[in-house]
Amino acid sequence: MRGARAHLGHVLERLQPSEATELLLTAAAAERASAEAPVGVTESPLCQEEVRARIRQEATVSQAFVVMNAVAAVIACYGLLMDATAVVIGGMVIAALLGPITGIALGLVEGDGDLLRRALVTELAGALLVLGIAVAIGRLHADLPAGDEIMSRTAPTIMDEIIALAGGIAVAYA
Repeated sequence: MRGARAHLGHVLERLQPSEATELLLTAAAAERASAEAPVGVTESPLCQEEVRARIRQEATVSQAFVVMNAVAAVIACYGLLMDATAVVIGGMVIAALLGPITGIALGLVEGDGDLLRRALVTELAGALLVLGIAVAIGRLHADLPAGDEIMSRTAPTIMDEIIALAGGIAVAYA
């Protein structure tokens, strides 16, 4: 707890006075609400329903889903071609493929076959869209040599496996 407060103090130093006040008031209200909540209760049923509704919404093919994944694919592809790790990561960050994955998980957990099917179709559509864009960009720039970013992904090492395993554990835990 002491480390969190020290970090909060460091963050507050960088904020404008009005922003710092608002942050402190919000933190205090959250702390009071947490202290007043019954033991073992962390979310209200209404909040859980809002989360479920959002997961269902994000597990559907939409204009935003298509646009974000198309843009993410372009950014990641050109990041690979430029041999720019940060650009590749940026493309991965804005990709919207996690919404359907969360929908698949919720569909499995709740036994909701309709949500599961819709999320699977959405994930497949997103993956095919991204793959199609990647193939098109690859063919467009077939004359460019493969850089280190591309070559490093063709021969994974045990360190890559450990990173993937640790990432999977982190996602499962979260």
